[in-house]
Amino acid sequence: MAKSVIDEHTLNEVLERLNKLSPDTQRQWGKMNVSQMLVHLSCTLKTGLGELKAKNVYVPLISPLMKRYLMRGGRFMKGATPTMGEFLIKEQYDFATSRNEFIDILNRFVAEGRKEQLKRHPFFGKMDAEAWGKTSYGHIDHHLRQFGV
Repeated sequence: MAKSVIDEHTLNEVLERLNKLSPDTQRQWGKMNVSQMLVHLSCTLKTGLGELKAKNVYVPLISPLMKRYLMRGGRFMKGATPTMGEFLIKEQYDFATSRNEFIDILNRFVAEGRKEQLKRHPFFGKMDAEAWGKTSYGHIDHHLRQFGV
């Protein structure tokens, strides 16, 4: 069964993994450094909170299949999907600030998810809190694995 960041145990696991990151943590694939990755993850959760508007890129056949795959515990693969423009992070950021901001956004996201207050996903479309929690865990897990934690 797929994990969800809205679940307390899974949220704590994610927070423990985040604490293993440092400014010097090296990526195992991709282009972002660790701070950029944290800002990238913050941006994606901000869409669920309604704080960042992203272009709708729902693809009728692919989006539901990918969502179903993630809902069943499937993993994001390296380079499986291109990063949407709104989530491409090229600027440099301070690590401690980026991590603290991500943790704050993650906690707000979880709180809103528990109240079923999350917004439409730009790729997966309308989702309930369960779907947001599971797909978000899949995305966060992908990037934490990218940095070896």
